Amino acid sequence: MNSRVGIAFATYNNAAQAARCLESCLAQDYEDLVVVVADDGSTDGTPDRLHEISRYKQNSVQAELLRLP
Repeated sequence: MNSRVGIAFATYNNAAQAARCLESCLAQDYEDLVVVVADDGSTDGTPDRLHEISRYKQNSVQAELLRLP
């Protein structure tokens, strides 16, 4: 039986650290992995950087970026 694994984290104006965290999440080898990142209105380019990483490194991992107001 395969189980779904979910990883979620929140960020605000911390592009470098959030990018490292997302890269680590995407490097996991679970068969059914979902990564959710909640950005709380960053103004330092965090959402754009995370979106770029998820597009570039995405394989079978479902990555979702939630932009909060």
